Amino acid sequence: MRKLLLPFFASISLFAGTVTNDQIIQMVRDKVPNAEIMDLIKKEGLAFAPTGSTQLEIRNAGGTLDLTSFVYLSSRDQGAHPGSRSHPTEPSTNAKPASTRSLYYGLQFGMSLPQSDLKDTVNSKSAFTYGVRLDIPISSGLALRPRIDFASYSGEDAQLESMFPGVTIDSHVKTFWAGMELLAGPGAVESDGIYYGVGLGVQNTNVKIDLPQYSSQAINDSNTKLGASYLLGYQINNHFGFEARYWYSNPQIGTATEKASFNNKAIALDLTLRL
Repeated sequence: MRKLLLPFFASISLFAGTVTNDQIIQMVRDKVPNAEIMDLIKKEGLAFAPTGSTQLEIRNAGGTLDLTSFVYLSSRDQGAHPGSRSHPTEPSTNAKPASTRSLYYGLQFGMSLPQSDLKDTVNSKSAFTYGVRLDIPISSGLALRPRIDFASYSGEDAQLESMFPGVTIDSHVKTFWAGMELLAGPGAVESDGIYYGVGLGVQNTNVKIDLPQYSSQAINDSNTKLGASYLLGYQINNHFGFEARYWYSNPQIGTATEKASFNNKAIALDLTLRL
């Protein structure tokens, strides 16, 4: 059946010059393999500009994430090449150059500014932060980003020092974040533009506070808790960007006999790199 359907839709595309969203949905419903649908799109081009609504229609019909990503990226590729066929209402001369890649590996590195209890523990000392990420476009202006971040702070606990006059209390806090973010805006998938996002993840917080004269009060503890993040970024070009990110978690930290809530919050200012 599908061998008969594919030439039928191909003939319609040849007559119309492009593939419509309705044709893609019908092929998905008729169980035409993704590879055959993609080959047809490569050969004939698209008659429409994919939007969040059209992508959702394909997904609701049973289309996979691979297919919707391919449809979106194919439309970008069409717009980037003036010689390819495109819909008359979308002149290719106004389209931005685009990559056909569906995944972007990346790095981020910058400074992390401690807030709340973290700020008090390290006496406001900032830390170098770095990490890796993977950007996955899912539709026009939307992307998923799994990410990992590290930061290591060192300072003096001024609050404890006020309780123990004449004693220098060195403190060290290490954080490890692993989570997923949802990004929206032109810069989330295009080569330039602003974007914003929210995320959820788990964060491990390790706190070490040295009290040489009061070893029983020393702290060397770690705890892992769920956390959240909010971010605002700007993609300068296809490789470089800037990002401000606020994250927080609320682990329980203390000695072996007594623990308390530790508000672990920070603002990271990062330079981002797409590979």
